[in-house]
Amino acid sequence: MDPIVVVGAGMAGGRAFDVLRKKSSAPVVLVGEEPLPPYNRPDLSKRCLLDGSDESRVLFHPVEHYSDDRTSFRAGTRAVRLEPDARRLTLDDGSELTYSTLLVATGGSPRRLPVPGADLPGIRYLRTLADANALRKRLGEARRVVIVGAGMVGLEVAAAARELGVEVTVVDVCHLPFAALGPEIGHRVLNSHSERGVQFHLGTTVGAFSGEGNADRVVFSDGKKIDADLVVVGIGIEPSTGWLGPAVDGAGGTLAVDSFGRTSLPDVYAAGDVTRWLHPHFGEIHTEHEAVAQNHGMRVAGNIAGAAQPFTMIPYAWSDQYDHRLRTVGLASTSLSERQVSVTRADGGIATVFVREGELVGAATLDWPVFTARLAKAMQAALPLPFADSVVRELAAD
Repeated sequence: MDPIVVVGAGMAGGRAFDVLRKKSSAPVVLVGEEPLPPYNRPDLSKRCLLDGSDESRVLFHPVEHYSDDRTSFRAGTRAVRLEPDARRLTLDDGSELTYSTLLVATGGSPRRLPVPGADLPGIRYLRTLADANALRKRLGEARRVVIVGAGMVGLEVAAAARELGVEVTVVDVCHLPFAALGPEIGHRVLNSHSERGVQFHLGTTVGAFSGEGNADRVVFSDGKKIDADLVVVGIGIEPSTGWLGPAVDGAGGTLAVDSFGRTSLPDVYAAGDVTRWLHPHFGEIHTEHEAVAQNHGMRVAGNIAGAAQPFTMIPYAWSDQYDHRLRTVGLASTSLSERQVSVTRADGGIATVFVREGELVGAATLDWPVFTARLAKAMQAALPLPFADSVVRELAAD
C-alpha cells in the first residue's frame, strides 16, 4: 500500500501527522526540510530569544514518535518535484516517493528584501529554531539592532532585544505599526515601544544595506543612513510552493484549497500557511499564524482519514510584547472592511471592530483578550453577525 505522504514538518504538517497516525490505517511518511521534527514556532520570537531554548523545550514530541512499523520521518529532506499523474514525489536527495494521498504543508520561507546588499552576512531572518538560536547569540553581542518590519515578528524581536538591553530601531513602510488594525491600536503599540526606548523610522523604505564583510549600515530610499551591529528583517513569508509547478495559480504563490483542504489535483490536499482556504462564510482566506495552521492541519488530516468535515474556524492570531497582549479574530484588517469602530475601557484595554456590509467581521484588541474571545465564540456560533452598538456593548461587558 502506498503511504499517505505529508510534505512539511511545521506546525500544520506536524499536527496533521498526529491525526493521521491515530486515525488512518495507512502508512504515513512525514517529510521535513529541517533536521528536527515538528516544534512550537511562536516561542522563537519570544522565550527563545530571552532564555534560549534547546530542542526538548519546543518539540511537539520526541523524535521516536515519528517512526514505528507504520510511520516514518524523512528529516532534512525537501520536496523538489511533483508528478501528480504518477502520484510521485521527488526529493532533493534524488529519492522518490509514490503516494496514495499527498498533504502539502510546506508553509513558507522569510520574504527577502530585493535591494542592494541584501545578501551581506549579518542580515538575519527568523523562521526556524536554528535562526532563533543564531539571533539570540548575536543579540548578546550587539549594541545596536535595526529591525525591518513593524509586524508581529519584527516587534516581538524588538521587545526581546530591549529586554536584553540592546538599542533598537524599527523601520517600516507604513506610518504606524500594525497599520491594518487601525490607528488606535497602531498608536498604542507605537507608544508602548517608544516608552521603552525603541526608535522608529516609519513611512519609509530600505534602499540598500552596506558594510565591509557584514551589513553594518541601513540606507533608506531617501538617502538617510542608520548604523547597526545587527539587522533583522521580518516582512512576512513567501509560500514554499515552487516545487508544485502548475498547481499554483499565481495568487501570491499560495495553493488554493476548498473547505475540506482539497486542491485541484487528484488526491492532493494542502493545509496551513501555504494555502488560500475556502471559508464557508468569508470566502478565500490566507493567514500566516500558528493557531490557524495547527487547526487546519488537524482538520484536513481528519478529512484524509475519512471524516469529511469542512474547516470553519474563525481566524485567530496573537502577539505578546512586553506585558501587552495583542489579539485578532476574523477579518481584522482595514483593507477587508468598510468601517472600523474603536472602544476603550478604564484600565486601558482597547478594541477595534471591523464592519463590512453591515456585518461585524472581525476585531483586534490590545490588553482586552476577553473581547476577542467572546467575538470568536459568537462568530463561530452564528454568521452573519449584524453590527450593532448593542452587540459591541455585550462584547465589552465586564
